[in-house]
Amino acid sequence: LRTVGRGTDGAAGEIGHTCIDPNGDLCRCGRRGCWETVATLGWLRRRAAEHKILRADELDAATLAENARSGSELHRALLEEFADNLALGLANLMQLLTPELIVLNGDVVSGGETLRKEIERRTKQRCLPHIATRVKIAFSELGASAPLLGAAGLVLSEEFRAVS
Repeated sequence: LRTVGRGTDGAAGEIGHTCIDPNGDLCRCGRRGCWETVATLGWLRRRAAEHKILRADELDAATLAENARSGSELHRALLEEFADNLALGLANLMQLLTPELIVLNGDVVSGGETLRKEIERRTKQRCLPHIATRVKIAFSELGASAPLLGAAGLVLSEEFRAVS
């Protein structure tokens, strides 16, 4: 029975589809309350539209953080809600695996240090005290190359894995 890294059949690692709210929004996977229903750029834009933020369909983490730093209370509240939604899943990950470091990639990185600090702070708040001290969140510097490099890493690790 092989369960190293990706599960017995390679399907493990779908953390975005862990349920954080059984009564939550319908996810693209067909289930309700998946973490990714509240922790993506799509959620951020929908929520901005609900708050009547201008050009909500173009909002990204960089603009959100910039406007929050500039004093917009509405953007600050949305940034905090977004950070908390991200922290919810990250805290679950910390509680389960206690990694030394969590590296985030994607649009969230454009939110810069303002957003990174808020995500880290809120993740610590959601963890047990002895785990909270270990929370360290960084933003990837790989940008759009990250998924391709990750896929290459999976292929190489499978190709060169030691036979047990």
